[in-house]
Amino acid sequence: LRESESHFRTLADAIPQLCWMANVDGGIFWYNERWYQYTGTTPEQMEGWGWQSVLDPQVLPEVLERWKSSIATGEPLDMVYPLRGADGVLRPFLTRVMPVEDSSGRVVRWFGTNTDISEQKAVEEALRNSERLYRAIGEAIPYGVWVCDPDGRNTYTSESFLKLVGMTQQEAREHGFSKVLHREDARRTVPAWKQCLRTGGIWDAEYRFRGVDGKWHPILSRGVPVRDDCGQIVCWTGLNLDISQLKEAEQALVRSEKLASVGRMASTIAHEINNPLETIGNVVYLAMTDPGMPASAKAHLEIAVQELERINHITRQTLAFHRETTTPTLIDLRQRVDTILKLFEARLRSRGITVKRRSCE
Repeated sequence: LRESESHFRTLADAIPQLCWMANVDGGIFWYNERWYQYTGTTPEQMEGWGWQSVLDPQVLPEVLERWKSSIATGEPLDMVYPLRGADGVLRPFLTRVMPVEDSSGRVVRWFGTNTDISEQKAVEEALRNSERLYRAIGEAIPYGVWVCDPDGRNTYTSESFLKLVGMTQQEAREHGFSKVLHREDARRTVPAWKQCLRTGGIWDAEYRFRGVDGKWHPILSRGVPVRDDCGQIVCWTGLNLDISQLKEAEQALVRSEKLASVGRMASTIAHEINNPLETIGNVVYLAMTDPGMPASAKAHLEIAVQELERINHITRQTLAFHRETTTPTLIDLRQRVDTILKLFEARLRSRGITVKRRSCE
């Protein structure tokens, strides 16, 4: 028995946990060396219920209640609470207490351990902070952030994108987005997504989702696999971008280019009509001012002048319609002046006046 007890104490002092044993009434009569090293206490200070001095006063009532309940019922105790170390710092410990029974099943003592879980809690808190940061970033950027498990089932989508399609986080989980995916797009994107899951390649696709407004929104999606240190895919993460405005801008640009092309063509035609129109107008004017022109002919010429004015008004409107896109054209002034002079020469010669023209240079 002495040899067995020696082996037990050697083992209890070697493990990193704080170990102790209590009588059937809950008074602790033994601690391992690790307990004293951590708490900086003595056996005299810890005898019986002295352990209460190293607990956080805020949790002590709950710990006492739970411990007394186990003593009364004989049930094991599992609980997390902080213990104060010799440096005065409170650290979280996982406490487990098991009853030791005799051959008849009667509790004769209790054996307990306290395991320091500070690092585990720090990792858990860091993980929660990282998740909160990731979600905050997801809500801050103007894109739909999403996460899927290795099998492609959705586990998270940013709230901004859920509002676009009118879904809750729970509705979007698993394969919920298939409900708002356009059927024609599903025929090509679903096989492509499954191929990415098999190969671990980057996901790039464009498809349409039905929004809460009932319209089909073009979505540009990109996703990448996240791997662990062994190269195994642990999840997929990516972005969804609503490119409705981009598509509208592209269509507006196409319409603008077409309109500009029509405007340039109309401007060219207007210029081509305007040049001979001026010449015709000058001829008609000279004819109307001829004293020998019969009145009936002048009446017909007045009709021609009215029509010329109407055509001239149309050409001016055409030129003004797309003035900004009209390419400036060069006019040969010598040719225009020469045409006008020829008209005057012909009129003067008809009256018997000799004309001698100088060079137009």
